[in-house]
Amino acid sequence: TRGVGLGRQLMRLSMPEIAKRRGCKRLLLHAQCHAQGFYEKLGFAVTSPQFLEEGVPHVTMEKELTV
Repeated sequence: TRGVGLGRQLMRLSMPEIAKRRGCKRLLLHAQCHAQGFYEKLGFAVTSPQFLEEGVPHVTMEKELTV
């Protein structure tokens, strides 16, 4: 269900902790361009020019994990 904040909670709390436990120093994802703002609010930054993936515009985004 959209609009209740589940995606934000997952990306803010669970994913960084799981990644840290596995020894990751950063998160990297391919974001659909229309969702770029969602990820920017979570601390991700665009690190690539726009590209097509499955015919949909995307950008690569990364976030450094703090210890």
